[in-house]
Amino acid sequence: MPQKMCTLVGCSGGLSIDIADLPSGAEYQVSLILPSGERITQICDANPVASFEKSCSENGVFIALPTDVDPPESVTIEVVIDGQTYTKDFTPIYEEFQPNGEGCPPICYNADILFQITQ
Repeated sequence: MPQKMCTLVGCSGGLSIDIADLPSGAEYQVSLILPSGERITQICDANPVASFEKSCSENGVFIALPTDVDPPESVTIEVVIDGQTYTKDFTPIYEEFQPNGEGCPPICYNADILFQITQ
């Protein structure tokens, strides 16, 4: 039986968090709080710092999740806009992505979350 060959393409899975009703040009901060209590924060101001792990977009953020581990079943997201804090719990629905094919690592998970800031 031939040995399976895997390529070495990487991937970056994570959560894309879109903030509904975000005021145009607003500076904001988004924190992803994992079930372990770990907090990952991205500040989106006039000069946001972007990386493969987290970045700002016009209406939200992307925060990467570790590869090859099951993603969290539930997360808490905290959004701060103009000193106002909004916190909500989510159960993301993930899509699994294996760029090197089935049975080859890495496995990345992606989910989109829509955060409504209106009360």
